[in-house]
Order: sequence, then structure tokens, then C-alpha cells
Amino acid sequence: MTIELPKYVSKVTYRNRRIGYRFYPPKKYIDAGIAERKTFGANIHMVKQRVEPILKSMQDWDESNRIKKLSSSNKVSALVEHYKVYSNFSDLAETTTKDYEYMFGVLTKHSGDCKIDAVNVQKAKGIYDGIRNAHGLHVSSKAIRVARVLFNHALDNLLIESNPFSRVKVKTPQPRRVMWKEDQVKQFLSTAYNNWEWRNIGLICQMGYAWVQRMNDLRLLTWDCVNLRERQVTILQTKRGATVYLPIEDKLHEMLSEQYEDFGFQPYVAPHVHPANGEFYPYSRADVSRVAKKILEAADLPTNMWLSDLRRTGTTEMVENGVPVTSIMQVTGHTTPSSLSPYLKNTLKGATEALKSRG
Repeated sequence: MTIELPKYVSKVTYRNRRIGYRFYPPKKYIDAGIAERKTFGANIHMVKQRVEPILKSMQDWDESNRIKKLSSSNKVSALVEHYKVYSNFSDLAETTTKDYEYMFGVLTKHSGDCKIDAVNVQKAKGIYDGIRNAHGLHVSSKAIRVARVLFNHALDNLLIESNPFSRVKVKTPQPRRVMWKEDQVKQFLSTAYNNWEWRNIGLICQMGYAWVQRMNDLRLLTWDCVNLRERQVTILQTKRGATVYLPIEDKLHEMLSEQYEDFGFQPYVAPHVHPANGEFYPYSRADVSRVAKKILEAADLPTNMWLSDLRRTGTTEMVENGVPVTSIMQVTGHTTPSSLSPYLKNTLKGATEALKSRG
């Protein structure tokens, strides 16, 4: 697995073919006495440990020297930077900030990084059309929501008289309704577990289906959250901030026990099966999707199914089987019953059980 190099760090190969890394920060940080140019050996993890605190100091220096006043003639990218510093952006959940960062890049690109006051309603509609054509409905609808937040920040700072994105009519994508069948889950797991390269993606799938949790939380799950002796797991949900306590049923307990024998020496429950420089790291979100698609193809299953659909599948199954809403919330981490409304759907099984219960 390729490790992403820290900012301003580049890989160098010397004449004797030895590998090293060079930290080459901009001159302004050197002049300020914050950083200096250095050359390191081949241990990238040591490089990251040494460089990351310096990068943080550089970022703090930038923010302390940033001009607080912004004019309407500044570019969209400047508005983005101003919003990130002078709003509640830093208080958002980590997953939300990452989504915003991606959408900021999309908006900057499709606006041509024009001046803030050049974005009128017509320009905003053109930006939306460009994003929709390039990225589809889901990304374009998210991008416009973020654009409205961003230009509300401009509105609050008296840079514009009205938010041009509030006039953009967004075509809402249909809610995703794809569900897994039990035999499809079994086929996926059988295919994944029969290939060492795919086994940990199979485990992430099995945990997701058994515990009805998000794939992002499971790919980052660590052994200190798993109590095999007491047969329970504690998961802090990154999206909602909720903590859920879940049992480990027999089949999953058996698989996790085997997994601990193979991977219990390092922190992650289901890391990438190949270490990088002697250390194991979790799969990225993109890697999970990429490998899962390969498994679906090998298992001769529809490739329009996502591992994230397993959470919807498990929640819907609990609803259909008459599990009380308050009990479902203890599993899913939802804070209000209304949050479960997307999982309430009309089914023959549900109607049959309801009619039978009339006595």
C-alpha cells in the first residue's frame, strides 16, 4: 500500500541507490524561523513523526497571519479559506470536514475560481450544471448545499447582497433502496474468504451485516474496542458521535477469534493485508469500494450493490421483524425515531405480521 507523503516531503534516490526523503518547505517559513530544509533516511514513519509537528506550526503561523478582511473581488478559493478559519468549520465532525474539503475543490474548479462578486444566479446555475454533468446527481446536490453554506458566509461578511445558490433548483437524486439478500451476503463472504487478498474486506462486510454499522467505522475498528471473552464490541460512530455497545454472535465470534490469531499483534481488526514498511494500515474508503467491486464480480453478484447497503438491509430487517424502534436506535445510533423513517417501507411480510397481530 502506498503511503501518502507529508506536504513538502519528496522521495529521493541517491547514487548508491539508497532511498531517502527531503523536506523542502517554502522560504517564508524558513525566514520566520518555523522550519528548515532537511534530509532524512528511508524510514518514512520517522519522517512523518518529525515533519507533522512542523507542518502544524506552519499552519498555525499561516492562520495567525491571515488577513481577516475579505473583499468581494477576492476569488472563490479565498472565500473557502476564510470560511475554514472564521466559521464553525473546525467544529464539524471529521467525516463532514473531509466531505466539505472535497466539495470546496469541486466548486473552485467548476467556478473557474472566479471573483466572489462574479457569481450571480446565472453563473451559479452554470456551476451546478457543470458539476452534475461531470459528477452526477449525488455529488452535484451535495456541492450546491456546501456552496449555499459557503456563500452564506460571504453574505454574513457583507460581501454580497444575496446568496446566488439559493436560487439554484437542484434535482434531488432518488433515495437509494438497494437491499442485500441473505444468500447474496453468504456468496460474497464465501468468495472473499476464499482469497487471502480479499479476506479482510470480507470481514468488514460480515461485521457490517451483523452489527448494522457503517463501513467507515468498521474499516477503522481497533482491537481495543473488541472484547472476545465477553463477546461484545464498542463502536464510536464517527458520523453521529454516538457510542453503541453490541454483542458478538457465534459465527462472527469464531471469525474474529481466527482474525485475532493472524492480526492481533497490530491495532486494526481488518487492516490492509499487505503491510507498508513493516506496519499495517486500514483500507481507505476508496480501497474498500474498489476491492468490494472485484469480489462482487468474482461472486457473480450485481455490481450495483454497495457494502454501505448492508446497514440499510439490517435496519430494514429489524423493522420488518417487529423490533421496537427504541431497540433499533440502540443498534444504529439514531437519536430520534423520525431518523428511522427512511427504513420504514411497505412490505408483504410486514403487512402479514400486522394483520395477524389483530387477533
